[in-house]
Amino acid sequence: MLILSGKDRRDNEPYMVKDTTPKVLDANSKQINIFFSLLGVAFVGVVGMGFIKQINNHVDYQKASDNRIERSIKSPALTGAILDRNGEELAMSRYYYVAEFNPQQLRVAIDKGQVVVGQKSSKKKYIDNEKLHQLANILGVSEADINERLNKTSSTREVFDIKLSVEQYNALEALKFPGLFLVEKTERVYPAGKQFAHLLGFVNKEGRGQGLEFVHKNDLAGKDGYQSVYHDYSGNVVRFLNSEKNTPKEDGKPLSLSVDSRIQYMAYNALGKAMQKYHAKAGGVVVLDAQTGEILSMVSMPDYDPAFYGEYPQEVLSNNFAVSAVSDQGSTMKPFIVAKAIDDGKVTPDTVINTQSYVVAGNSIRDDHSYSSLTIEGVLQKSSNIGVAKLAELYDSKTLYQYYDAAGFGKKTQSGVTGERFVPLLPLSKWKALDKAKMAYGYTMSSNLLQVAQAYTIFTTDGRLMPATIYKQTSKPKGEQVIQPQTAHKMRQMLTSVVEKGTGKQAAIEGYSVAGKTGTAQKYIINRGYDNTKHLASFVGFAPATNPRLIVAVSIDEPKNDFYGGTVAAPVFQEVMAGSLDYLGVETAKEDVDELAAR
Repeated sequence: MLILSGKDRRDNEPYMVKDTTPKVLDANSKQINIFFSLLGVAFVGVVGMGFIKQINNHVDYQKASDNRIERSIKSPALTGAILDRNGEELAMSRYYYVAEFNPQQLRVAIDKGQVVVGQKSSKKKYIDNEKLHQLANILGVSEADINERLNKTSSTREVFDIKLSVEQYNALEALKFPGLFLVEKTERVYPAGKQFAHLLGFVNKEGRGQGLEFVHKNDLAGKDGYQSVYHDYSGNVVRFLNSEKNTPKEDGKPLSLSVDSRIQYMAYNALGKAMQKYHAKAGGVVVLDAQTGEILSMVSMPDYDPAFYGEYPQEVLSNNFAVSAVSDQGSTMKPFIVAKAIDDGKVTPDTVINTQSYVVAGNSIRDDHSYSSLTIEGVLQKSSNIGVAKLAELYDSKTLYQYYDAAGFGKKTQSGVTGERFVPLLPLSKWKALDKAKMAYGYTMSSNLLQVAQAYTIFTTDGRLMPATIYKQTSKPKGEQVIQPQTAHKMRQMLTSVVEKGTGKQAAIEGYSVAGKTGTAQKYIINRGYDNTKHLASFVGFAPATNPRLIVAVSIDEPKNDFYGGTVAAPVFQEVMAGSLDYLGVETAKEDVDELAAR
């Protein structure tokens, strides 16, 4: 019997329905069951085939998956350091980190629910106002800036170009901000600041250099390393791969220079004080090893800070005064014609020469002070233009041309210092009688400060020209013979008298025999000629005179209030030389000058 569902009319109570009729399947129900059974078998078959195929082809599927999520991380190599002769770093590279975001990646993660904004979640990354506030404080930027960058949905890379300190790095790591990456980079630093700027140059933001940094960019450059990794959708590394693509980084090799940081420091300070005292336009100091020609110091002003090169005009960046300023050098050139005349036996240090009024090709040659006559040694002591002009008259133009050329004038020094300029010697076809005289006392033959310092090595050695170099030498170069050894000895004696009795008294150093020559030259202004209101004040000398260890050359351009080499440049020489000899531990016992002549 079948009981229908309904309500009892008497008590109005609901009741349950129970079908007690025996169940009998009709033809239609059987067909439905068969259909679903076959469907189930087919489903199991498909799943099974897929499973078997997955097992058989898992390598191919794995590879395809790997290609989608594998990438290489660059490990930047450090550029090689530039070192002074004692191994002290003048230029070096170091690592630093910057914060980088991928706003597009972060937005996708938020849309997928991988990152939650505004509510805490134990399983998902969480961003709230407090985290934004902390991020802004750590980076030292405004929250508005953070928000603006994070909402650039079209951007894949937003870099906060801030060098992170260790404290900032650790704080950002602990913050675990979604979409934030700490990217490793390298930078070039110059521990000595401005002191070596003109020698070393700099490396710009694009990695291109100037100065020695440019010349040796291939030698200094390292090779970046690469590491293959798996990363998730957010860019987080999940596993490092052992791949044949992996290559270790190779840091660049160091470059050793001949300069000495201690001597450079002394030269830099001494020149800086003189520049300030005389309100000079420019200036330079060169210190050479008197026996090898190695450049122990080269300072030029105006200078610049290579770490902030963009704040300086190009004129300052590209003008290393010690090698780029080419001028008439004045009386520092007088020792060369004297040495030539002595070397050829035309005169001796005691030869007396008439230094009264002298006319060459209708032009009167004058001295600052009038002397009726002077010995050859006296010509140097008193810096007589007339005296050296008369010595030049003893030679034909070709002989003097060859001599000046042998002493290194009219051509680059090949020192390795960048930015060197030179003026070729006047062609022989254009030499006139007056030119020979003017060259003898430092006009009509322009040179830079390094050329002059290098030329003085013929006096500090046995008469050989030692090639100036910025690179540390492992052995003494042979040099080129210019004058005889005995001539060099005599020149050392006479140049000592310049300091002891002549125009270079302010270059004297207690306890040492000092030799040198002052120079004061009017500057030549293009289209105007020589200007008697603009001068170049110079002093070039060496010590100890009996056994020279150092050559120091000083040049100060357009000093104000005073312009003589003996009063403006000589004191700079004295400070640099005295400090350097003390630093190098050179003995202070002064030998008798007469003993030098007897050698």
